[in-house]
Amino acid sequence: MASLRSLLRRKPQATLRKISTTCRGKPISEDGIYHYTNGRFLVNEHYQCQRRYLKFNLAELCNVASTLGSQQSPIIAVDKLEGGFCKALIMKREDGTKLVAKLPTKIAGPPGLLTASEVATLKYVKQHTSIPVPVVLSWDCDPSNKVGSEYIIMEKAPGVQLYERWADMTGESKIALVNNLVRLESQLASIQFPEFGSLFLRDLDDTTMKGHSLRPLPATIDPTHSYCIGPSVDRSWYINAQQDVSQPTFRKGPWSSLSDYGCNLAKREIAKLFRQRRTDDRPYRRRSSEEEANDLLPAMKLVELLESRHTELSSLSRPILWHTDLHLGNIYVADNDPTQIVSIIDWQSIGMKTISSAS
Repeated sequence: MASLRSLLRRKPQATLRKISTTCRGKPISEDGIYHYTNGRFLVNEHYQCQRRYLKFNLAELCNVASTLGSQQSPIIAVDKLEGGFCKALIMKREDGTKLVAKLPTKIAGPPGLLTASEVATLKYVKQHTSIPVPVVLSWDCDPSNKVGSEYIIMEKAPGVQLYERWADMTGESKIALVNNLVRLESQLASIQFPEFGSLFLRDLDDTTMKGHSLRPLPATIDPTHSYCIGPSVDRSWYINAQQDVSQPTFRKGPWSSLSDYGCNLAKREIAKLFRQRRTDDRPYRRRSSEEEANDLLPAMKLVELLESRHTELSSLSRPILWHTDLHLGNIYVADNDPTQIVSIIDWQSIGMKTISSAS
């Protein structure tokens, strides 16, 4: 009887109400939402598409989105805009408002950490600069949630993407836009971060951050004591597509100095070389993994030597939070004045790097 009562009380699984599903405005089936449809591959197409396939509970995601804001409103349309590593869904509600849901695929970066860091970065930038970024309304970095995937739901950026206006802008207006962008970026460059790595919220659950080193930000740049620096979530630090299937010989951060960062960067590349040893017979690889790795070993000693003897190098290569993907699609401008930046999107994998490696 107890089990029967439990069954009767169980909340019914979310079902997808009749909504419109499209991809860049063209009708697709619900199944088309999960498949990669953003382009073709010349080599191993089936394998590449499978890596970008993401099955999740669309009905549950719509339920979450419908409850956000001051008033509930059901989702009536979903338009898929995906990139190479994430699903981006424009979700239109019955009241006319639009939200953006972002769901990373398995090759986007380290599970859990990737979403948690992007949320922390968006919150930090909004709190400590005047750079316009999307407001995070809901997020979950645990793929075992009801949606079946980690996700971020944000307000849709206002304005239009810069690529829609760039060709029609005058030279003077383009210069004005660049000047405005530089003024925004200079705010990030002025923040003195103590270490290299990625940003995280301090109150993130222990399960997500288990086994990772964390460095709280000093009160001078985090008076609310809300943020910390943890491992880099850049996918280049995760050799295997499924992330961390073997014990790495390098640290993914945080790194306290330029030499610490540089040496682990070299160790990472050496690890990649030996993992790819079986491909040494490819025509374009003229040297063995051992030969290429031997070139990196003295580089590790050199970066330590340079930092110890030339202290100005460290000051010129301090950790900077820098957006490394500012193409025309990630910058939104005012519809009536394309020199005015109204939103900068896609802060995934953004972290503290040297200005040279971020450029």
